Amino acid sequence: MVAHALGEDSPAKKLSPLDASSRLERLKQYGLRGIDFASLQAASLGSSNEQQSDSICAIVEAAQRNRESKPEPLAQRVKWLNIYAAEDAARQEVLGSDDSTDLPRWRTFGKPPLDAAPQTPPPASSLGWAIRSPMLSMSEGVRTITLILGFDDRQGDKDKLALFSKHPVRFEISTAQGWKEVSAPSVSKLDPYKDIKGAVVPDLLGIQWELVFPETVEAFAPPSAGQVGAGSSAPVLRLTLQQNWDDVAKRFTMPYPRLAGLRLVKALVKVRVAGLKTLNIANDEMTLDPQKPFSPFGNSPTAGARLYIGHPEIVNKKLDRLTFNLEWLGVPENLKAYYETYQVKKLDGEGAFTARVSLTDQRVNHEWEKEAKLFVKPPTGPPRIELTPPASQPAGYYRPGNTSPDAELLAWDRYFVLELNAPDFQHWSYPAAATARATELSIALKAGPIDPAKAKEYTVNPPYTPKLKTLTVDYQASCEVGVEQSGAGSTDPMFHIHPFGYSSMAADPMPEEPRVAGFPFLPRYENQGELYIGLKNVDVPQKVAILFQAAEGSANPDLAAPAIGWSVLDGDRWVGLDKRHIPVDTTRGLINTGILEFDLPAVAPSLRLPRGLYWIRAAVAVNSSAVCDTIAFDTQAVTATLVNTNAAPDHYRTPLPALSIKKFAPPVTGIAGVRQPYTSSGGRPAEEDALFYTRVSERLRHKQRALTAWDYEHLVLGQFPEIYKVKCIPAGPPTQDSGTVRLVVIPDIRNKRPFDPFEPKAPAGLLEKIREFLADKVPEWATVKVENARYVPVSLRLAVRFSVAGDENYYKQVLKDELMRFLSPWAYEDGAEIVIGGRIYANSIVDFVDRRPFVSFVANVRLFREEGKQFSEVPGNQEEYFIEAERPDEVLVASREHQIDLITDTGYSMQRFSGIGFMEVGRDFVVT
Repeated sequence: MVAHALGEDSPAKKLSPLDASSRLERLKQYGLRGIDFASLQAASLGSSNEQQSDSICAIVEAAQRNRESKPEPLAQRVKWLNIYAAEDAARQEVLGSDDSTDLPRWRTFGKPPLDAAPQTPPPASSLGWAIRSPMLSMSEGVRTITLILGFDDRQGDKDKLALFSKHPVRFEISTAQGWKEVSAPSVSKLDPYKDIKGAVVPDLLGIQWELVFPETVEAFAPPSAGQVGAGSSAPVLRLTLQQNWDDVAKRFTMPYPRLAGLRLVKALVKVRVAGLKTLNIANDEMTLDPQKPFSPFGNSPTAGARLYIGHPEIVNKKLDRLTFNLEWLGVPENLKAYYETYQVKKLDGEGAFTARVSLTDQRVNHEWEKEAKLFVKPPTGPPRIELTPPASQPAGYYRPGNTSPDAELLAWDRYFVLELNAPDFQHWSYPAAATARATELSIALKAGPIDPAKAKEYTVNPPYTPKLKTLTVDYQASCEVGVEQSGAGSTDPMFHIHPFGYSSMAADPMPEEPRVAGFPFLPRYENQGELYIGLKNVDVPQKVAILFQAAEGSANPDLAAPAIGWSVLDGDRWVGLDKRHIPVDTTRGLINTGILEFDLPAVAPSLRLPRGLYWIRAAVAVNSSAVCDTIAFDTQAVTATLVNTNAAPDHYRTPLPALSIKKFAPPVTGIAGVRQPYTSSGGRPAEEDALFYTRVSERLRHKQRALTAWDYEHLVLGQFPEIYKVKCIPAGPPTQDSGTVRLVVIPDIRNKRPFDPFEPKAPAGLLEKIREFLADKVPEWATVKVENARYVPVSLRLAVRFSVAGDENYYKQVLKDELMRFLSPWAYEDGAEIVIGGRIYANSIVDFVDRRPFVSFVANVRLFREEGKQFSEVPGNQEEYFIEAERPDEVLVASREHQIDLITDTGYSMQRFSGIGFMEVGRDFVVT
């Protein structure tokens, strides 16, 4: 069994994001005096630093709010910051409070990394989009890919698309050596989308990137097995979201939330290659080697001589433009003058020599150019033949044919032909022309001496035999694909990239929206956490029982237990499981150890997660920390209950150690072995006589009915011995919560190691059991709410003078430890009282500190309430100075942070413990 986990950031609360304009408008409504709003707005909105302008307005707003006692702005939940993937969830260990005794446990729904810093490399990209296309088959030369994506713009998503400029994405192309990354360019265009013919498509907004790969990059090739888009002969281009460091959140984030709603409708891929050299060429005489100089039309070319050119890239693609770059050897500087004595009218210059260019497809010639000039030089570079395909060429790709490099070129299904037109290079007429000119020269000599200037008229140059030093090809091609046609059977399928695999983009629509064009551009991850469980050797339909061994007590019981959504991976979609498929769930939604029994349906294979496994997903939308950490998932689990009534009464005082049960008695056919990996649970010793009399007396009073506060408290204490204290909160003034009975419980931590001994909390599973126990004992109109106590850390600041010489820092630490023991004795001593409510007096702290043998003098005691990392000082009182619980469910506990100031030998002065150099940010100053 393999477990993968996805964890997403989801802070509980964060102030609503307000831009500078809205903040200034709010300040005007508050009526702040003495502020030049025009200049403030110009300074704020004109600043290049968005955070600076926002901070200015926030500070002024906070000052005005405090001055006029305005309430804090409403909080808004931040739904998504980043996604963290763990290929093996069990390796993401979280150690308990005692490393030597606690079993290794891991976050059930993942966790963010704790060592993230701006200087550390960003996490690998895990979400994105990809396309596999034969158009991307490019082996050499300078290769350019222009990617244009057309998005549905009916909802005005231009601002979302602009995020691509602020948050560059990562582009990679598949090669034989792996993925090759190209420097992520910024968005070059953000305009209305134009289709392959250049026509504007209504309601579509186009975004364009241009990717350039130099000659040194290896040939593009299909990805290896298991990679996105594998299983075809076409390369894959993938786009993934980059993670950027956020100085405010202090972690890497990605702009997924705003981009997740984009709907992709079309994709236009344009490719351009310059310098294709590895060609297959031949003429009428032989197969030629393009790496050496060669005669393209043979050694004695005549009209009709042919040069055959082939390459898989130019014969299997629908070309938009094709160029043959011809670098000739030994071409006369002036071909017209060179051939002037041949007295052929058509030989009037470089443009006289032409070739017919055609594409042979299945032995049928399709003419592309009737007279392509062979020697006309452009302003720069060697001569070239620039071709535009005829409008009659087939739509889409040409069908892939036999283009094996090992086969003879003329055996290919498709290749280009350059056929020499007339006039040719006059190899056949040279002897006659030379004889005629020699005869004319003899006659002229008989008439007398010949002017040297006219002697050239009788010279017949040998015919030029064309020879190419190099032949390279440039081409451009393009294809346009609609997302609806990009499924598994498409020539150009599109994919969603997931953290552990990929899936067909056309298989992931948004069923909750009305059916409109396009599909989500990015894969959807809307849950706060997801756990993937992979099962081997599943023969569906099949029933599987899985033990969820929870680290009970590790969940955050202050959060509501989330609903667990179970589903199985069927093809590229998650299909939900209902109660019929999960007939047994004793885990209460993964909040306590229990067994889950699944009735697994048949599913189709998928590439979204590693193949060869049957995948089950558990997902939570919110409050993932309300689920217990996991110690292990084990399959083929059953429960074993002790039915031996002759067991000693004290047998149930301690759990049955792990590995105590080793076999069946008698053996069961078909069961190879039995393993008990963990200790037993649920055992309860026989009731002692004193407890029996107490319980019976209480039973006679409450009669299994919860009517008074005393009834609620003693019903719970009698049924749950693991509860140490229960307090029923009395009802206040009538509110919308009238009819709700609140019970505050504190677990019994004697002889136990809770995860936080300073703030002991009952696990969520126990709270749920208490609610279920009271369900049929309360009046019909009452609603029971069982909660843990609200622990309020108390921080101290005091000045002391030590009576012993030595390391002052050592004695400061000793005093801090003893103060924590004094304020929270239950964390150190079994049986110490935990008081709900109550007060802590400063004079008792002074008395305790003064009794320390190493303390000579103590003064200036200050008490603080700690809320998160903020401290609020309790106002002093001349008669009595104390801190008390402000709510009936509060318990005052020791903070982990206390400030001890030293009184030196120079004497004590109250003024020395105030002012600059003494006051601290967080205690004396509050940063807004």
